[in-house]
Amino acid sequence: MNATEIHDFLDGMVEKELLTAEEAGEIDPTKVEQFFSSKIGQRLCQADRVYREVPFNLLKDRDGEEIIIQGIIDCYFEEGNHFVLLDYKSNYVTDDPARLDLLAEHYRPQLELYREALETIRGVKVDETFLYLFSVGKELRIENRPSR
Repeated sequence: MNATEIHDFLDGMVEKELLTAEEAGEIDPTKVEQFFSSKIGQRLCQADRVYREVPFNLLKDRDGEEIIIQGIIDCYFEEGNHFVLLDYKSNYVTDDPARLDLLAEHYRPQLELYREALETIRGVKVDETFLYLFSVGKELRIENRPSR
């Protein structure tokens, strides 16, 4: 998918009232094209199955009290029996490796929660976890820690 096709797709979403013109104007088609050209974007395009915007409710124990955590997982996909969790971030970050490491650690708890939700509710084992940073066009692999 090239930038022109992405632009046309966004125009179609505005016509169908799935996005406002203002929302569509905030999307940079070249950044979307860059994502689909990335390794993780190519894997997503070639996946056996893709799941997007997956809502979940997860019952957790916090300090002896049961709480319900609700969220929406951006994307996960299946490659054979291999499952990959992918979360997108569109906020601006710098390309400095030290900052990217800090960012990965900042989002690790969120991604671990998403992984736990998928494994508990959907019964799938998440083999790999990634963040994709649209502002710098990079994917960050987040090493899975053992489930608690």
